[in-house]
Amino acid sequence: MKLVSYKCPNCNASIQVDDTKRSFFCTYCGSPVNIDLGENVFTYREINEAEIRRVEADENVKKSKLDYKIRKMEIAEQRRREIEEQRRKDIEDEKKYIVPVLIVLAIIIVAIVIAWN
Repeated sequence: MKLVSYKCPNCNASIQVDDTKRSFFCTYCGSPVNIDLGENVFTYREINEAEIRRVEADENVKKSKLDYKIRKMEIAEQRRREIEEQRRKDIEDEKKYIVPVLIVLAIIIVAIVIAWN
């Protein structure tokens, strides 16, 4: 009897087994491992549905958080554009009134200067 080293395909642990064995369990993760005589390794991985669902749920939570952050950024950008547009309109409104106000002030100043002379 001779010891042979195999790698568990599930957890990648190194396993020492008797060379006469063709079927054994990984001593680290418990996965069943079968070996045929042609030295091909066949494994049967245990599918842990609960773990798969947990990982999928974690991925969905990450995606939801990312979607939320993206949406917040889109809303902030939209609000920034709205504020910028309102500022632009306010400046345009101020330009409409500043010229007539300056004309009136100029007329008043000219009238004061004429009255003092």
